[in-house]
Amino acid sequence: MAIDSGGVVDCRHNPNALQPALANARPGATLRIKGVCFGNFVINTDLKLIGLDGAVLDGHDTGTTVTVNNARVELKSLTIIHGQADSGGGISNNNGSVTLDDSTVRNNNVSQGGGGIDNTNGTVTLIKSTVRNNTANGAFGFGGGINSFNGTVTLDHSKVSNNFANGLGGGIENSHTTLKLDGSTVSNNSSGEVGGIDTFNKSSVTLTDSTVRKNSSTTDSGGILVEHTNGSVTLHNSRVVDNSAGTDGGGIYNQSATTLKGSTVSGNIAGRFGGGIYNGILGGVRGSLTVRDSTVERNTAFQDGGGIYNLGTVTLRDSKVRDNHPNNCAPTPIPGCKQ
Repeated sequence: MAIDSGGVVDCRHNPNALQPALANARPGATLRIKGVCFGNFVINTDLKLIGLDGAVLDGHDTGTTVTVNNARVELKSLTIIHGQADSGGGISNNNGSVTLDDSTVRNNNVSQGGGGIDNTNGTVTLIKSTVRNNTANGAFGFGGGINSFNGTVTLDHSKVSNNFANGLGGGIENSHTTLKLDGSTVSNNSSGEVGGIDTFNKSSVTLTDSTVRKNSSTTDSGGILVEHTNGSVTLHNSRVVDNSAGTDGGGIYNQSATTLKGSTVSGNIAGRFGGGIYNGILGGVRGSLTVRDSTVERNTAFQDGGGIYNLGTVTLRDSKVRDNHPNNCAPTPIPGCKQ
């Protein structure tokens, strides 16, 4: 029998009850879930799932916990755990639209991309939700928290924290993706390269009233990397603070176009160059950095360019670059920046 809108799936008495309910649910139905449901759940139709009393979807380390194919799905008040797959440990969204509201994706693992969430040709929206303690631990694992290819990802007052990628993007990895953060935090993520947010292949990232903090990378870019393939990052009233990189770009590593408006880059550390910001050049393409009504201060580079290490073009407008170690700007002079 098909389940009508408002149906309750009680996994307290039958941990395997959810997948049959999903298969039989009418398009547009709402399922209310109780208890801990075990399985690798596949959703091929528009549905809304609401957790009651701390409901959990547990992948039991046997595959992706929730897979969405060509459907609009809302997950509300749910915890999604223990997915184990090549990609998309907690959630794999394929050509669909997934909204997480007051939900948590945690303790999932992949060998390739998207420890917590993998988004391919789709849309993912997080509202007051958390993606934490997920891993992409293969040799080239990427997007420990979230990986997105050719999609849209929006974080609305949400958190991506304590995720790990062996390769790129401990927190978030983007390719051909539009990423927007509003009142959100990317923190305490780590990786081989790019601890917080990696942006490349024509991706666009906008942070508004958001924070990237205490992320770390063994090599380049502790906080944010803007790669040279026409990617861009814009920060509005946001903070990049206390991130660290083993080599270059403690806070931000820019090879394309980055704009700061009313924002702060502070307390970041780089093992070589660009404690606050590394504005680089790759393949003849020079990074373009615009800093407006912003502050770059108290950052440290162990070799040069404590505030900004510049090999490209930098425009400072009504901004301060100060109290960085061992200097504020190097090696290419920046108008308005005192050494």
